[in-house]
Amino acid sequence: MNNQFLNSLKILNESDINDPVRDFLVKMNKIHYGWLDEDHKLHYGIDDTEEFFEKYVLQSPTQCWANKIGVCWDQVEVERDFFHEQDIEYKSIYIAMDNEDEASHTFMLFKTDSWYWFEHSWYKWAGIYDVESVNKGIVEVVRQMKKQYPKDKVKEIYEYKRPKFGISVVEFIGHIREGKKLK
Repeated sequence: MNNQFLNSLKILNESDINDPVRDFLVKMNKIHYGWLDEDHKLHYGIDDTEEFFEKYVLQSPTQCWANKIGVCWDQVEVERDFFHEQDIEYKSIYIAMDNEDEASHTFMLFKTDSWYWFEHSWYKWAGIYDVESVNKGIVEVVRQMKKQYPKDKVKEIYEYKRPKFGISVVEFIGHIREGKKLK
């Protein structure tokens, strides 16, 4: 696991993570970063943000596994299924930056003996990190996003529930904003 960027957090060794969660993170490596459009075409990465905003469709976890592709929005739904099936407490979080790219990130926090940040879609940060609390987890992800976008401020943060699948960017953001506003 990549630990070059998080000096302030305890990065978990394989022996620190219960086997199902560690094994699930490894299994998630089958999913690459990209998206499915309304015409069922797969796109690796997000090269054209305008096209993404116009044509993106949120995949179901089954579609995400089958297509082996998903942006953070899709991958969090795969993670949600896993944590729900394992009966592990979790929270899905959305953070948006105030910039012209409308950059955002969704991620999962889960709790066993402590709160942990589970990250797969943003490869630079992929891993499982002990963040101690939900608030500290959010603060850490914001800190990392600010490194990526140093001139930008955080626009909004939400905790959100499972959305409907097959929805557009506008519908997904609308769903997020029905969640619990944290900032």
